[in-house]
Amino acid sequence: MKVGLLKKNRGFTIVEIIISSLIFSITAVGIFATLAAVRKPSAESQRRVTAAYFGKQVLDDLRSKIDATSWLAGSGGPLDPTITHPPYTSFIDGISYTGTYTVEPDPGGSSARKISLTVTWTEPN
Repeated sequence: MKVGLLKKNRGFTIVEIIISSLIFSITAVGIFATLAAVRKPSAESQRRVTAAYFGKQVLDDLRSKIDATSWLAGSGGPLDPTITHPPYTSFIDGISYTGTYTVEPDPGGSSARKISLTVTWTEPN
């Protein structure tokens, strides 16, 4: 029996290490590039959702101010279609959201009102 002729392989060769490092690097770059590409649309989506919630707050505030005189044209109330209503502004997570609305009478002649609300925000630098 020849004991000295059998050589056991232990560890990795330098070529195997270089190839595996190269594969790992390419995979890591791909993952980080994907995460960076997803980050911007995610932030935009978050701003849109925040704007929707801000718009809901504006409408809820208007709803809380409604009384019998709000329906009269010339009353100066929050539903008076004859005046220009001041915008609502709020800073949420460092971003300025502004809600502007207009009130229009129902074109059908009923006493209902139509509120058109627009929410804008400034993008952070």
